[in-house]
Amino acid sequence: MQYFSFLLLTADFEEIKKRNITRNHVLEGIWLEEETINSQREVLISFTENIIGKLSDNKIVTKIIDTTNIPKEELLSQFLSFASNINTEILNRKVR
Repeated sequence: MQYFSFLLLTADFEEIKKRNITRNHVLEGIWLEEETINSQREVLISFTENIIGKLSDNKIVTKIIDTTNIPKEELLSQFLSFASNINTEILNRKVR
């Protein structure tokens, strides 16, 4: 059986806005509005928790990391930990 992982990186509004300013979005004005950013983040979190996590028949390991106040090195460390523990997480699910 093949297993998959899904990692969602998120942040608070101010951090997302700051990051979006440095990107060249086609709809740049929209991607700087608090309502747009917050609703997009809510949709992605709900999608991760309720759709991917529940409809996956335990074949997908999901994780959400809030990157607001963590340095790049810590984010890399959390990612590597997540990636290296996917098989352990799946085995633990089978035991339960």
